[in-house]
Amino acid sequence: MLSTSEPINLPSTKTGTDTDCQYNFKTDASNLIQNYTLASLYERNAEALGVTNCPDKSVTGAISGSTDMGNVTHVVPGIHPMFALPTDASIHSRHFTEEAGKREAQPYALNQAKALAMTAIDVICQSQLMDTIREEFKQDLVND
Repeated sequence: MLSTSEPINLPSTKTGTDTDCQYNFKTDASNLIQNYTLASLYERNAEALGVTNCPDKSVTGAISGSTDMGNVTHVVPGIHPMFALPTDASIHSRHFTEEAGKREAQPYALNQAKALAMTAIDVICQSQLMDTIREEFKQDLVND
């Protein structure tokens, strides 16, 4: 069994089953723990700005990936909002980077920044929210 923290290039095959290759990939990335209260505040604030959030929790709850934000959410409460741009480009591609830099994409990003700022203001101005967020965070770590 191969164990490594270096990138692995496996042979490419037509079906993906033509080789008898096994590997054990180790990563230092922790899973992402979304804080429910923060996420709910963010969602409400985004909707107040006219952003339509995805109502299908089977989709939004299933979104994950390799991100160091997961590591952060094991130290402090957090959220990892995602939003769409008016493009069919695949995220993390050069084409997406070009599309995201266009003037037409800016209102989408600005609304997200506003929603995040509004969420921070909610937490700062309503001290009981921070208590709730901290308690949820402790419980999330226990349940993780």
